[in-house]
Amino acid sequence: MTTYISWASTFGQPERGADLVDQVIRLNPDYPAWATGPFSYAYVMAGRYEDALRILEQQSPENYNRFSWVYRAVSNAALGRQEEAKALVAKTLERHPDLTIETFTGGAGWSDKERELLLGAMRQAGFPACAKPEQLEDIETGIRLPECTAAAAE
Repeated sequence: MTTYISWASTFGQPERGADLVDQVIRLNPDYPAWATGPFSYAYVMAGRYEDALRILEQQSPENYNRFSWVYRAVSNAALGRQEEAKALVAKTLERHPDLTIETFTGGAGWSDKERELLLGAMRQAGFPACAKPEQLEDIETGIRLPECTAAAAE
């Protein structure tokens, strides 16, 4: 169940994914560290930002990947903790200097609703919007942000 929890939002049922996380944690409160990723993602997609932070804060930031950093920053921003979100964006960019909203959301693995949620949440947190020209071919979906295409045309 842990492996498939993060797919619930892809299929339009983010609340179901978060409910399944709750169930898995009740069944096994000592879940493996790798489960932090799908659990925090499911909570973010369901708008359960406090729960996402609770999960993420159980793991050492030294073990975070780019997804963990983004989910922690956007959760803080969604909860109105802008200073904390901005500080987390700065830490994220120290570790992943090429990360932008376009590069993060440009993968083919997001549904339209997931991408839309992440675009807004990452903007709110303060992530840089536009990919660098050399990164554009890595944006699998070809979806560019309007402000980035306008800036590139100038």
